[in-house]
Amino acid sequence: MPGIKRPNVSKKARAVAIEFVASELRRRITDKGPGTFASIHEIMGVVSEEYNELKDAVHRNEMIDIEKELADIAVACIFSLACIHEDHLSW
Repeated sequence: MPGIKRPNVSKKARAVAIEFVASELRRRITDKGPGTFASIHEIMGVVSEEYNELKDAVHRNEMIDIEKELADIAVACIFSLACIHEDHLSW
């Protein structure tokens, strides 16, 4: 069974999205510092909180807020991966 034909996302749009997330990651580190999360439980809490904020933005149908919350989730995930690779999580 053939899938739905979807338009491609351009390289430019992907590059803009990546730069937006990178910029938000830099801002997060500037605002909160580069200190690691304490645990995988803290990581789960942060990602869950961002997800809940995304759900609220979707329910309000506020595209600017949806974009911000998607970036916040991406930043939380990237920073969490960095914390895991740094191997400083307590538990």
